[in-house]
Amino acid sequence: MPSTPTVTAQDFLGHPPRRRRICVFCCVKKWKELALLGISCFALAGALFTVLAFTEGWVSFKDNPKILTKSRGVSPSTTAPDFFQNIGVPQILVGYTNKHNAMTSSPFLPASKFVYFECPGNASSLAEALLSLTSAFLFSILTERALLVNWKVDNPILQYGHGNETDETFATSSLDELFVAPDFQWSWLDFQAAYLRAGGSQLDITPYELDINDIYEDMMCQDLKTWLGDHKVVSIKGSLNRTSLVYFTPFLQANAQFSRVLSNGLSYRSAGVNLFALLSNFLLRPVPSVITSISRFQERYFKGSYVVGVEISTTSPTSSLRMPDLEQQEFIKVAAASSWQVPNKILAQENYRGVVFYIFTDNEESVRQNVQALGPMALGNAGMVAITSAQGEGTTLFLSQLQNLWLLGLSNTIITTVGSKFGDFGHARTSQLPTIVLNPNNAQLSTSSEPCFSEIKLIEQASCFDPSVLSLIQFDPSIPC
Repeated sequence: MPSTPTVTAQDFLGHPPRRRRICVFCCVKKWKELALLGISCFALAGALFTVLAFTEGWVSFKDNPKILTKSRGVSPSTTAPDFFQNIGVPQILVGYTNKHNAMTSSPFLPASKFVYFECPGNASSLAEALLSLTSAFLFSILTERALLVNWKVDNPILQYGHGNETDETFATSSLDELFVAPDFQWSWLDFQAAYLRAGGSQLDITPYELDINDIYEDMMCQDLKTWLGDHKVVSIKGSLNRTSLVYFTPFLQANAQFSRVLSNGLSYRSAGVNLFALLSNFLLRPVPSVITSISRFQERYFKGSYVVGVEISTTSPTSSLRMPDLEQQEFIKVAAASSWQVPNKILAQENYRGVVFYIFTDNEESVRQNVQALGPMALGNAGMVAITSAQGEGTTLFLSQLQNLWLLGLSNTIITTVGSKFGDFGHARTSQLPTIVLNPNNAQLSTSSEPCFSEIKLIEQASCFDPSVLSLIQFDPSIPC
């Protein structure tokens, strides 16, 4: 049987037999050439792939505009807040969510339009900023625009919770540190960055600024779907009667074209809640750390008790004057009277062991001294009093404010300071009728669970005013804001 020849390196490369020294040299030289050629081809292919991938992505974005505004923090929530467990999420909010996501995914389409909102902006407290943000959310729904929020870290905000101080601290915080995004991405910074990366122009998304003093009648009289259609991004700024822009929802409710649709689409009255409660609880979802803190506080102070919540703002955001002791004591007296008015049958039916006072203030020491000055009888039927305030700066301050905003709304009875935006937000988020302390000798139960609104005359003076829309707006004309 013939033997099988051994294949040598020379045979494989097609070289004639040579001395080993020369053969090794030639092989090494040839492999170096092949390696260099391979590396060059690999580099060229990589560069070509990068160019083609970028070009393909850019072209496909222009042909079928699509953008993913990824959140730098917590991803959007995929479950509705507990608030909606019994009443369900209104279809109008579900529909808005789908439209919002479609617009932020395809921002270059002509139909994709946006509302730019700065928060906290020029607000004097977090509560004031959130009241305005909730109004901007309704504006976005009715104008069919996607709401994008820019948390301005360079805007100062009043330190709420530091005695009589009115020093300003910078709002060194971010949207993602305070709230979980709702069922849509709402960060302006994330959207802007993605838009520019995709080849968009900053000029195209520069907000067209609207002053509330100039547009409040348009809000009531214009076709909101087509109004401002020439502007891709709009923002609302300004003030009414030299007061901070806070709560402008009633102007939108007064729009005859949308008021009935809004009432039917949200079905808030049939659900036994107010409009603000539906909007704020859907949009504003505190981060898990705040929810955990709230649960711990409830477990320690609220569990098994009827809670009388008291909010005392001893210093006005617009004035350095301190609330007199007599007026502070009026809050305690009203709370004491409320505690005696809780029927024993309610305590028994709900298995309450007793009554607790939860007092949130901007000056713990002053309030504590006034509680002590009234003596033990001042607490009425309450077996415990918890006095607290927001502490810290930047994110710490805001997180503390958020916790107490939510806790105030969880009280069974709410007593607040006249004109307090913190009190406004606290009671309105849970659709409660608050008792407002108007002066040292007068406290009044409000007939409206919505945030305070005192500009009803502007609605009545509008050229398109329809008296029937007033039935859709909750307001108490006897309560100053």
